[in-house]
Amino acid sequence: MNKSNSLYDSLPNQEKEKLIRKMYIEQKKSFADIASEYNTYANRIRRDAVSFKMPIRNRSEAQANALQSGKHKHPTKGQERSEEIKNKIGLGVLKSWENLDDKTVAERKQKSLEVWNRLDENSKKEFSEKG
Repeated sequence: MNKSNSLYDSLPNQEKEKLIRKMYIEQKKSFADIASEYNTYANRIRRDAVSFKMPIRNRSEAQANALQSGKHKHPTKGQERSEEIKNKIGLGVLKSWENLDDKTVAERKQKSLEVWNRLDENSKKEFSEKG
């Protein structure tokens, strides 16, 4: 596939900006999806988006978008775990906490407390019942 003479490249910059704004920002398509539709490279679309001063999604936002749109399936959602696996996970978490310095432990506890305090009473009750 020859991408050097793509439809995208023939567009004037104003049209490219409009296209990226519509597809990337409004329709939440990825650079790869846009590039595929216009027979060009994803990085070319990304570079133009940057030059047009558009906000670029970070990996976390891109992954959340892909999951929400149904493009990708969550890798662990809905999977049952054996007690052995649950215990291994728990021991791994315990070991990581034991290796933290006191300052980091205090920061994490403070952050958890802040999150807890922002929860409504119903959410706190549900959380306590699960534990």
